Amino acid sequence: MKIRTLFVTLFLGMLLSACGAGVLQLANGGIGGTGISAGSITAFGSIFVNGVEYEVDQATFTRNGLMAGGQGEFNVGEYVTVKGTVNPDGITGTATEVAFSSELNGTVTGASTDGVNIQVLGQAVRTNALTVLSGFKQLIDLLAGNVVEVSGVRDAQGVLVASSIRLEQGNYLPGDTQALKGPILQVDTQRSTVLIGGLTVDYSGAALLGFTASEPEVGQYVRVRSVQAVAGAQLVASELELQSAGWQFEEGEKLELEGVVTRFASVNDFAVNGVPVVVNAGTQFEHGSASQLALNALVEVDGQINASGAIVAEEVSIKESISSGIDELSGAITAINPSAQEFTLAGVTIIVDSSTIWEDESAYGVRQMNFTYLQMGDFVEVDVKPLDNGKLLALRIKREDGEDEDD
Repeated sequence: MKIRTLFVTLFLGMLLSACGAGVLQLANGGIGGTGISAGSITAFGSIFVNGVEYEVDQATFTRNGLMAGGQGEFNVGEYVTVKGTVNPDGITGTATEVAFSSELNGTVTGASTDGVNIQVLGQAVRTNALTVLSGFKQLIDLLAGNVVEVSGVRDAQGVLVASSIRLEQGNYLPGDTQALKGPILQVDTQRSTVLIGGLTVDYSGAALLGFTASEPEVGQYVRVRSVQAVAGAQLVASELELQSAGWQFEEGEKLELEGVVTRFASVNDFAVNGVPVVVNAGTQFEHGSASQLALNALVEVDGQINASGAIVAEEVSIKESISSGIDELSGAITAINPSAQEFTLAGVTIIVDSSTIWEDESAYGVRQMNFTYLQMGDFVEVDVKPLDNGKLLALRIKREDGEDEDD
C-alpha cells in the first residue's frame, strides 16, 4: 500500500515546510532492513548518515537532479537522502542511491548581525552548533552579495535550519543560475509575481513546470531558478517548478529521519519534517528523554511506516532541544582510548559515536576524518552534550592546527 505523507508542514494555514529516559546506547545507528535514510552527512570513508556507514561502491549519486561522479562531490553537513539496506548490526549498510538537493543557491541578501541568523535570496536561515560552514569560519564573515549553497530543513515557522552553508564565490556573476525552494505566501496574477519568504519572484517570462492550473497558487511549494541578480528584493525567474508536497512511502518501509519537530502536541503526538511520529511503549529514547521533545527540537527518528503514513518510532535520538543545550570545548587532547572510542579534553572524558560529525581543518586536511586519525596533542573544537553517566557525547569534532584567537 502506498501512502503520500507530507514531508513539509503548514504555517499559517498556507506554509508548506518542507528504552526510557537516560538509556545510553552509543551505537546510535539505524534499524536493519531496506528503506530510506534522510539526514546530514557526518563523515566519509563510505558515507555516514544517521549513524550508519553506507558502502557506496555501487550507488548512483545525484546533486540537484543531475548525475554526480561520486562521494567526492559531496560535503560533510549536506542533507541527503539515501536509499539502501542497513545490516542487522544497525551501524553499517549498503546504499543504492544518494541524492542531494540544496534548498538555496544564490546571494546573501542580509548579512548576519548575531552570528546565528542570515538571509539568503530573501529567505530566513538559522544556524546552530551542528551547522557545517565551508569556505569561511564564522557566519558573520559572510557579506551581502556573497554566493552560497544552503542545505537543511525548515522549522515550524518556516525558517530554514541550515545543516550546511558553503561559500561558492564572492559575488554573483551575470548569467549564473540562482535557485531557491519554498512555499508561495502571496500571488499577484496581474503582475505575475509570487512572494516566497521575503523575496518577490517575477514569473512573467518564466517556464511554468508541473502546474495543472494556469497560475501558481498560495500554499504551493516551488523551486525557482533564475539567471539574473536579485534587485530590490525581487528576482526575475527563468523557471518556476511545482515541487511534490510529499514523499511516496510504502507501508512497512523503514525510515530513518533526521530533522526538526515541526508539530508538537505531546510526546505521543508530534511530527518531524511534517511526518507524523507514533511513540509507543517499545520506543527507545537515546541521548535524552521524551520530556525533551518540543517544537523545533532537532531529533532523529528511526522506525517503520504504518498504514496511516506515520513513522512508528523504534528509536528517537535527541540531538538539540531547549532543555538539552550544546556546549563547546576546545583544547589539546591529553588521552585517547580507541577501544572505548573516548578521548580526554580539558580534564573531561568525551565519547564518540557513529553520528558524530567530523571535520579536519588542520594542515593534515583529512577528508575521511574519523577517530583513528586523532593523535595526542591534537587541537580540537568539540560540540558536546552531557550524558547521565557524567561523560560528554561529541556531536561534532573539528580538528585544527592550534588555538586561533579569531575563532
